Amino acid sequence: MAEDSSLWLAVRLQGSTRLALVTAEAGVEAAPAADAWLRALDFSTRVRVAAPLGPVSKCGALQQFEPDDTGLPEAQRVVAFEVSSVSTELELRRRLVDAGLPVDAERVAQFTSATQPPFRVALYDVPVAGGSTEALRWGEQGHPTSLPQIAISGARTVSLGLIALASQGVQLLSQDSGDPSEFPVVYRAIDASSDYLSARGEWLAQNPTRWLNEVQAITPLWSGAELPSGERITSLTSRYFSASREASASACEAKVRAAYERGSTNTEDFVCDGADDLAQSLSEVGFAELRASRFFGRIDAGGASFRVAAGGSRSPLLFATDLDESGCPADSPPVSIPITRTPPPPVSTTPVVVSTPDDPYYGPSPPVTNGVYSEGSCNGSASRPRSSDSCSGDSSSSEPSRESCSGDSSASEPSSDSCSGDSSASESSSDSCSGDSTDSKYDGDTCSGDSAESSSTRAKRAELRPAPARSSKVRPRPRQVRLSLVSLLFAALALPLRRRCASR
Repeated sequence: MAEDSSLWLAVRLQGSTRLALVTAEAGVEAAPAADAWLRALDFSTRVRVAAPLGPVSKCGALQQFEPDDTGLPEAQRVVAFEVSSVSTELELRRRLVDAGLPVDAERVAQFTSATQPPFRVALYDVPVAGGSTEALRWGEQGHPTSLPQIAISGARTVSLGLIALASQGVQLLSQDSGDPSEFPVVYRAIDASSDYLSARGEWLAQNPTRWLNEVQAITPLWSGAELPSGERITSLTSRYFSASREASASACEAKVRAAYERGSTNTEDFVCDGADDLAQSLSEVGFAELRASRFFGRIDAGGASFRVAAGGSRSPLLFATDLDESGCPADSPPVSIPITRTPPPPVSTTPVVVSTPDDPYYGPSPPVTNGVYSEGSCNGSASRPRSSDSCSGDSSSSEPSRESCSGDSSASEPSSDSCSGDSSASESSSDSCSGDSTDSKYDGDTCSGDSAESSSTRAKRAELRPAPARSSKVRPRPRQVRLSLVSLLFAALALPLRRRCASR
């Protein structure tokens, strides 16, 4: 895309066939370096298809898929088995007939009328697996926007992949263009491939006069390309020298990179061991940063015209619109994890009586029986506290008795419970609370917080004793013995007399 332009051409075929590639003989050359340059351009700009964005239902949201390089496998290089030169149209037609190729006299005449003789004829036998001819390079002057004419014998048009190098992006001069977002692309999970090539062919068949702009204005020359998927494409310079001069690839790359970094405009600084394709391109665009754009379309005798234009870039990475999940692993059945619930502690059926020193129990000491006792733990505001509840909610006007509830408890009689919430108008015993206690009548409690107007300030010691066996009638409490002052005086006088008698 410059006034003086270098052009490279290779023909790619599928299946076994014989091909004759006829060009002007003057200025056309075939060299391993030219082939390496065109292959490096192809590698840097061909489309990579990634799996669709978002979670994948069967393959798992975290499963990673490598982008599909639509240029793989790379076409095998096919070398001409015969190269000859002819000077007239008649000689050209005879040479084609001798090679066993069909001859379209009209197309041959169209070619010879636009090209100066002598003519270079290269014959190729393409194997069943297909292949690509070695690249030819030549130069043109005065045609910076137009593609060279291509005459095809045996077909009206031919598909053409165009890689254009310029100081900016490239656009069609008059024809319409599209981009890969105009057609669906399927990514196959089974082998990390896609149907991009066939989908592109169908789009071109439906739009024979349009061109597909696959990549736009990328800069692959020195640093390569960083794809959004994390994959990195090798720089064009590194790919070019490694393919053309494997023995001195590192030294050649270091030489031209140093020349670029110091801003050299000397063509010889970018030539290494005869590989001068990079130097030729840089000199033609003014040693500016080369930008590569890639198009795909059909070309006929009329050719196509392009222009250099500023615009946005388009990455070689394309996210597929659909995913073929046939290669994903089968869905695993859900795994059931049993939940082990800890059973609640056994509830003692033996009543427990809590007594204090001023309320002694008279009678024979029964055998010790292990009971269950739980001190209450309450959070919130307590007014007229009650006894050790285990609740969640509001509890009012209650007389607790060993219950555990959730919700609103009213007019109940629980005891030895544990609760969390708001408690009011209750009478509680043996609780441990944290909060505000107001107008309370606690007996034997341990609380932290603010206490006001409490009628019980004596420190008491609580102990557990088993209660006597239940009977149909409530056993009356034993009467307390009350001693008068006279009885105490008599006991005080009698005690010394008793000791005196005992000492005799």
